[in-house]
Amino acid sequence: MRICKVYDGDYPWDVRVEKVVSSLVEHGHEVHLVCRNLLRRPEEEICDGIHIHRLRAFRNDRLAQALTFPAFVNPVWISRISGVVRDHAISLMIARDLPLALAASVVGKLYGIPVILDMAENYPAMLQDIWKFESVSLSNIVLRNPLFARGVESIAIKTVDHLLVVIDEAKERLVRRGVKPEKISIVSNTPRVNGFKSPTERQDRDSQGSKLSLIFVGGLEPMRGLDAVLEMLPTTLRSIPSLGFTIVGGGKWERDLKKKVSTLGLDAHVIFAGRTDYRRALLEVSRSDIGIVPHRVTAHSNSTIPNKLFEYMLLGNPVVATEMAPVSRIIREVDCGVTYGDEKGFVSALLALQDPATRARLGENGRRAVLEKYNWEQEFCALMNAIDTVSAKNRVLSETVTARKARKDE
Repeated sequence: MRICKVYDGDYPWDVRVEKVVSSLVEHGHEVHLVCRNLLRRPEEEICDGIHIHRLRAFRNDRLAQALTFPAFVNPVWISRISGVVRDHAISLMIARDLPLALAASVVGKLYGIPVILDMAENYPAMLQDIWKFESVSLSNIVLRNPLFARGVESIAIKTVDHLLVVIDEAKERLVRRGVKPEKISIVSNTPRVNGFKSPTERQDRDSQGSKLSLIFVGGLEPMRGLDAVLEMLPTTLRSIPSLGFTIVGGGKWERDLKKKVSTLGLDAHVIFAGRTDYRRALLEVSRSDIGIVPHRVTAHSNSTIPNKLFEYMLLGNPVVATEMAPVSRIIREVDCGVTYGDEKGFVSALLALQDPATRARLGENGRRAVLEKYNWEQEFCALMNAIDTVSAKNRVLSETVTARKARKDE
């Protein structure tokens, strides 16, 4: 099958997009990826068997940002997607997230092919978090308006042929919005385990003795809750003086976080490792004792699931997390960590995890759960079932339309 994936960012690299397209290629499908091109890469390229079709590159950064912004029905995107679908006889499209769902739907209707919307985020709620936790800007008001996004979502969930979500709570949200359960498949943010080569340097981690190391991997944005973690560290350090915290990732809030570290006198305990590649990030996790998911508890975080949760689990790290519904549910189910709701709970969690035997037990529970259940190989089966179901329905519909036309012509 010739499948077109539509992604609103630059590629490479995005972990979920990579897993989807590379798995499809591995299973014999011809995959075409339409993506943005702010980094001025070649407009046409084949990378790891994936046919990449980027938008036109512009010399002027501001012009590129404006003309290629994934604004729902941007004609630049519609034109590029249409060209790829037409020129390569695409038979199915998968649009990543809400911004390009309507553009993909327009092209899908034009060429009579089904469209699957991969809702990796509760997009309106994510924009609401941006409004709540970040400074107000004209671009956020105009281009990242949660009310407008909710309206677009209402249209998109009706016009696409199938929906992918990352967790049960996201499916429940859409069902409450009137979507039939059979139109929704859960394809979660779990890691690959087949062929996975662990970067774990267990001897380094085990030799730390009384030291305790905490790690965060991800983007540095206000909704991640890292400021709250930093504010709780001084109190925590009174009970665990050797505690160290490593932050792996980059983002627009990095400068503010570094300033807070200095203000709180935490320079000796907090390391900013910066943005790095996926393998290096996993190596940093493997060298640490505990993985943390400190995201603020909002409508967004209560209806999505972060990749880092399962990556921590795969590498045998117990997890400490805020009480987000999906994350805390899985932690309780697997018994792979501790959740907290305030500073007292945070300190208590880390005190409990000072015990190496406790960390080993929780870490092994998490690792086993990923190997047996929460892995990409399981999710890919769900993805292929969705693709096969949608393709079969579209084939029946096409045959019915053809038969009606034939009878009309007789």
